[in-house]
Amino acid sequence: MNCTQTYWSHIIDAGITELGLTGYRPHITLAVYNVKDISAYETHLIPVASAVAPFPVLLESLGLFPEQGVIFLAPRMSHTLFSLHRATLQAFTSMNEANTPSLMSDWLLPDRWTPHATLARQLTSTQVLQGLAACLQQWVPIHGQATGMGLRLFPEPTDYRYYAF
Repeated sequence: MNCTQTYWSHIIDAGITELGLTGYRPHITLAVYNVKDISAYETHLIPVASAVAPFPVLLESLGLFPEQGVIFLAPRMSHTLFSLHRATLQAFTSMNEANTPSLMSDWLLPDRWTPHATLARQLTSTQVLQGLAACLQQWVPIHGQATGMGLRLFPEPTDYRYYAF
C-alpha cells in the first residue's frame, strides 16, 4: 500500500468517500499548463529531469486548503525540491514568447507554490474535520524518494511520459 493509500483508508474509515485524486499515484505538482501541442514542451523537460538525481522526500505535515476543502500531506522543503520547481517553470518561460504557455493557476507561481500531495478534496467543513481527525489518530510521517517527473495529459490519471532522475 503506498503512502497516500494508507491515509485514504483512514479517511474512508471516517465515512468520507470523496477522495478526489484516488486514480493518481502520489505526486507533488510542479506546474500545470494548457497547451495545444505537447511535443514542443516535452523536449524542455528532458534536461530538467536529467539534471536531478533521486532525492529523499519527507511528508512531515498534514495540511488543508480550507477554501477548497482539501486535505494534503506536505513535504519538508528541500533545496532540491525548491530548485526543481524553479527549473521546471524556467524551462517553459525560456521558450520563445509565441510558444510560452501560461500557468493554469497563480498557486503554482514560484513565490506562491505550496508543495503538497492531495489526500481529499471538495470536502465540507465537517468532512475536513473528520478527515483530519482520522489522519491524526494514525499519524506517521512518510519517508519517500522522488525518482522522476511525470508528464500528464489531464484528465488521464496515468503519466503520458515519465522522466527518471
